[in-house]
Parts: sequence; structure tokens; C-alpha cells
Amino acid sequence: MRQALFLFLLLAVSSSVFAQTAPGSGEMLLLPAPPETGWTTRSASLANEEIAEWMKPETGDVAAARILRDKGQYPASRYKEVTDTQAMATCRSYGSRDIGSHMVNGYQHGMWIAECVLDVDKSITVLHLFITGRDYGYYLTRKWRGTPGREILEQWVNYFSSVNVCDTRQERGSPCPAL
Repeated sequence: MRQALFLFLLLAVSSSVFAQTAPGSGEMLLLPAPPETGWTTRSASLANEEIAEWMKPETGDVAAARILRDKGQYPASRYKEVTDTQAMATCRSYGSRDIGSHMVNGYQHGMWIAECVLDVDKSITVLHLFITGRDYGYYLTRKWRGTPGREILEQWVNYFSSVNVCDTRQERGSPCPAL
């Protein structure tokens, strides 16, 4: 918990490329500063998660990173299934498609994009990334009102592809980069 809180405090006040905690502390989310400018930030600690959010008040766009304490070793494909099922109950129409699933530094990454039509003239597009950690689950989203342009979507897919998890414990075999 202390590790996650430090991560999000660092994110809220800094544009550092990586968050780092004390050596020997375990699993860490390596999160570059988000692309684009004009974000306001906030963070919160809830019962089972730590949240960092970036908002654009003028557009209503939101990017978020969550450390889910109760989702360690939770499969990315299952998280997608549950998330899609919940969204289908909320949206007038809903569709999602996988963008990719792969292993990075020993952690399963699953990325997908979803479109939710709320009513005749309102829709939301959400880019999702779930990383299956050994200790925690890591869930990132980028939400747009409407449909983003191809270039901005590609920028965020590339950004999500740069997010990683590492572990400072040598026995885990998922080394953190030297900073």
C-alpha cells in the first residue's frame, strides 16, 4: 500500500518517466507521463485500489491508472470479459475488440478498445490495458467522448505499450530498469 501511494503521489506532482520505490519493496508499475498536454491530476486510495487520474476539463476526457490490490494473478482475458459484460449493461449498444495480448518482463498484458453508445448522439470510446501482476492487477484506461482520431488513438496505443511492471525482488525474475 505504501508503495502504491508513493507511486501515485509521484505521478500527481511529477512528469518523471518512471515511478520508483525503495529497493527491495517488490512489484512496481512503470508509468511514463501521459502524452498530450493540459491534464489536471488527482489521486485516491480506496479499499482495494490506488487510483491516479488525468483529466481534461474542457473536453471531459479522462486517463486513469489503477493498482488493484485484489487482482494479483487475475488473467487479463478474464478482466476484459468482466469489464465488457458490465459495460453492455450500461450502454445502449456496445462493442469491443482486442488490440493485442503479449508478455512483457514476465507479465501478461491485454489491450482492447471499446465503444459505448449511450444514446442517439452520445458515445464513449475507451482504450483499456490490463496487466496481470503477481501481487496486484494493473488497469489503465483512456476515455474519449465520441470517437478519437486515428493519430491520437495510435499515440495512446503506443503509450499503453510503453507501460510495464517490474519487481525489485531478484527471485521474481522481472527486473526493474536501472535509473
